Amino acid sequence: MDDSFYISQTRRWIEKVVVGLNLCPFAVQPFQNNKIHIKVNSEDQSSPIINDVLEESLHLSASTKYETSFIITPNIRLGFEAYYDFVSDIQDLIQSAYNVSMMLIVFHPEFRYANSDYDDTGNATNRSPFPMIHLLKQSSLDEVSTSNYDIGAMLEKNRILLGDMSWDEIRSLYH
Repeated sequence: MDDSFYISQTRRWIEKVVVGLNLCPFAVQPFQNNKIHIKVNSEDQSSPIINDVLEESLHLSASTKYETSFIITPNIRLGFEAYYDFVSDIQDLIQSAYNVSMMLIVFHPEFRYANSDYDDTGNATNRSPFPMIHLLKQSSLDEVSTSNYDIGAMLEKNRILLGDMSWDEIRSLYH
């Protein structure tokens, strides 16, 4: 499949799930204002993906056009836990080697919160059509911190909302 397929499916997922269900109220403006950069890395090996994430973090930190980025990695063959560890290692590398303040957030088709059942629909907060890495600027995080927005309450609201939905209802939003 070509990149446009993955990008269009990801945009639809952001529109229908992340923004549409209001899972992240901070995503609405960047989405509506086209300030989300989405790219595909079709590699199936970790090194090119690491390089791509490092390059994107430097680009995003200097960008005024984009507030956030997603790197879709559809061909990486890592289960959720291995992918999470992989992204955590990249996060450490970005902060230590490049001194760039960037938060990496994992989205994965098999995402699962610690101590939750795999089938718990609350896991849908970070389940996505494809494995992807969300890069978020530190300045965006600082804005959230100073907004007095209760992130814990948002996460609980999301888990309740998604807990009241079936997987069929949630998956129907992806396509």
